[in-house]
Amino acid sequence: DVGALADADGEVYVAMELVTGQTLRAWLDREPRPWRVVVETVLGAGRGLASAHRAGVCHRDFKPENVLIGDDGRPRVTDFGMARAAARPGGAVGDVARTQTSMAGTPAYMAPELFAGAPSSAASDQFSFCVSLFEALFGARPFEGADLDALLRAARAGAICWPDRRHVPATVRRILIRGLAADPARRWPTMDALLNAFGGALGRRRRLAGFALAGVA
Repeated sequence: DVGALADADGEVYVAMELVTGQTLRAWLDREPRPWRVVVETVLGAGRGLASAHRAGVCHRDFKPENVLIGDDGRPRVTDFGMARAAARPGGAVGDVARTQTSMAGTPAYMAPELFAGAPSSAASDQFSFCVSLFEALFGARPFEGADLDALLRAARAGAICWPDRRHVPATVRRILIRGLAADPARRWPTMDALLNAFGGALGRRRRLAGFALAGVA
């Protein structure tokens, strides 16, 4: 809730949920988890990010440290300190932060276009989300470099470093590759589209497993 205190000269207050739990980073470090559990958990945070986009808000600093996993298992996207509203009331997601040209975010998770001065957008949030999910699945970020310039060159070239984690299905990898595209126009059109692609991939894996069990029976 947000409101003003009548007995304190109109001072504004913000009331937020108290989350008992841990960051996504701590949750991942706590113990090894199956790839499907990791994907489904991070997708929960992705749904929160998509909700922000539908409300015309760009997060601008999505990363594992800014996701809280409650003891109830539900992820929450947090730390909207650098978020920006849409350029106009009721603006489309594509209008998010169009007037914000200053660079903001955590460099290792930032989309390449931001380093060139492009405004933050839903597409740049999507890139940060895919870097975070990649790291959650493989234990390393997709682009490597000895310094920021080398990291940026790798991201612009699409030079993804794939760790030897073959248990992650090719369909999941393909979805991530599109979300990590250097050109924002080549990424998924929206976070909802990306989430739907993952939902389809997870559903297909469940159906194939069911068919296999039926065949064994």
